[in-house]
Amino acid sequence: MSAIRMNQVLKIKLKRYLTEIKIMTEEQINKLPKWAQSDFRALTMRLNEANAELKRINENTPSNTQIQTFGDEAPKYLKNGEGITFTIENGEVNCRVKGDCLEVRGNSLSSEHEMAIRPRVSNVIRIKFVED
Repeated sequence: MSAIRMNQVLKIKLKRYLTEIKIMTEEQINKLPKWAQSDFRALTMRLNEANAELKRINENTPSNTQIQTFGDEAPKYLKNGEGITFTIENGEVNCRVKGDCLEVRGNSLSSEHEMAIRPRVSNVIRIKFVED
């Protein structure tokens, strides 16, 4: 069997093995080719990170950043200070908590538009991209 074909077979076996969620011993991992060991460890690290993030989301640990719908649903907390990006006509608006302030950054899709912040009522503003 050629080296290329062997690599393809090993990759397929590795993917199949990982999708069956079997735990490999360190000894089994060390028997794999170096590239497979590296891939396996990288995938394991990404899986652990994803599981930690999923656990954090499911625990719904309170933070200064949350997603809340207008209904009976409890808010979903994000990491402290994590940014949220909204895409609106002609641009994007990114918001995040910085210290004791809300930082808002606008990114116009063209140089012909600028971000306009317009008061609506005493506790509501509207952000829009308008032509210069």
